[in-house]
Amino acid sequence: MIELGRRTGTTSWEPEEEEGVERVDTSSPCSSGGTVLRQRRIFRREMHEQLAKFPDTEHVVIDAVAIADIDFTGMTALSQVVEDLTKDKISISFARANATVRDRLTKSTNEAIHSIALFDSTDAAAVAAEAQTTR
Repeated sequence: MIELGRRTGTTSWEPEEEEGVERVDTSSPCSSGGTVLRQRRIFRREMHEQLAKFPDTEHVVIDAVAIADIDFTGMTALSQVVEDLTKDKISISFARANATVRDRLTKSTNEAIHSIALFDSTDAAAVAAEAQTTR
């Protein structure tokens, strides 16, 4: 997993360790209360390790730009992660998923996966998460 931050003065989300990229402050009253991650692979353990660093997380955005496809094993792992997040009252969305990944998610028979919100950009997903958590 790679933690993403917003490039200062833009709507671009990039690896947080890059110069000029800042983590969105989850303690701010106008923040999204979320953590943005780009997934290399979905590992339950890694997700829990990341979220343990940010216990106030209410929403996770998966930047799916590097995911070419999700096979049966990937869908099973995603199902487990979504179940874990749901138990912790954390919602999840995908940003920048290609047509194949979008198709697999929307056609899933698993309701939790089928209902994952999909966004064309990471910024749109983060803005939607912010709106959701400020209600």
